[in-house]
Amino acid sequence: MSIEFTAHGWEDFNYWLENDKEVVKKIKELIKAIIWEPFEGIGTPEPLKFGLKGFCSRRINGENRLVNSM
Repeated sequence: MSIEFTAHGWEDFNYWLENDKEVVKKIKELIKAIIWEPFEGIGTPEPLKFGLKGFCSRRINGENRLVNSM
């Protein structure tokens, strides 16, 4: 399994690395959860609809979400 970021997602991750370690910690927890339980677990996984079928999102915090595909 490989983990890939979009260009925008990588920019956001690097921003959080410098500015908000708690968000980075949460993202790492979510990535681990996605690997072990792709459609269940922490972050309230929600399948996306319409043009994003096959993608799922999880809450990082009240404002941001992590979107993944399997």
